[in-house]
Amino acid sequence: MGFMLLATANLLYLFWRPHVLKLGETEEKFIQYYLENATASSFLQLHNTHRQTGFDPLTQEGKYYNDDWDLFWREAVWPFRGKNKLQKEDHSATLPGYERVNFVEAKRRHQSVLLSLLRETYFRESRKRRLSLVICIVTALAGYTALVIPSADLCIRVLEILIIGE
Repeated sequence: MGFMLLATANLLYLFWRPHVLKLGETEEKFIQYYLENATASSFLQLHNTHRQTGFDPLTQEGKYYNDDWDLFWREAVWPFRGKNKLQKEDHSATLPGYERVNFVEAKRRHQSVLLSLLRETYFRESRKRRLSLVICIVTALAGYTALVIPSADLCIRVLEILIIGE
């Protein structure tokens, strides 16, 4: 019975865990996965998600600056049309000596902004689905209890025979 409850808790956790935990079980693994595999639009989606939630940072890392984000975004996707010629959606037309930078170079230059964004995302998203995670923990605890009771009973009987005798 105990093993069945543990297996059930494990399966529930696999299906109900937050998405960020599927990408990386720890914050470091999540950040590494995103830095290696994410596209510029993936980072934009994370940024927009933070902005749509009213941007109440949950961590100190979540207080990254919009100017830094805008510069990263410009460098990551800005098409080359000549020196200092910007797209309509660019906010500031004052970028003296601006040059085209590709996404990989933009990630390298603005890694601190991306790390702040990813840490805030991991912390915010890993807090979701708490009720589901509590159900998994309770089921697992019931499974461990179901395993401990017979084991403790057997241990007590063996010690009783060893100490007292037959």
